[in-house]
Amino acid sequence: MFPRLRDSSDPVAIRALALVELLERDHDQADKHHAAIDSLVRQWLADDCLLPSQATDLRERLGCLQTLYDRHIAVEDKELLPAAARVLDAGTIRQIGCEMAARRQLLANDHSE
Repeated sequence: MFPRLRDSSDPVAIRALALVELLERDHDQADKHHAAIDSLVRQWLADDCLLPSQATDLRERLGCLQTLYDRHIAVEDKELLPAAARVLDAGTIRQIGCEMAARRQLLANDHSE
């Protein structure tokens, strides 16, 4: 969807692209939290416990992710997707849906191997 919005000169698309930058930063922050959480959980599984400071770090990171995703999803649902629906025609939206489904299927296949 983002490349199609970038190709548009519609003012609604231009405003939506500012949201895209925010959402991309969210993804970067989420990736950092996920990496740290993954490390903490692996250590927890290996050692059957976490130090109190590690448990606190885990709880804080999980809380940060919850807050980040709540805000992120609200921006997508209430601002970005409605803007895209105003700018993009139905055929383009269907095409984007098919592309996203194909990517998810590829990702699902990558994880099953």
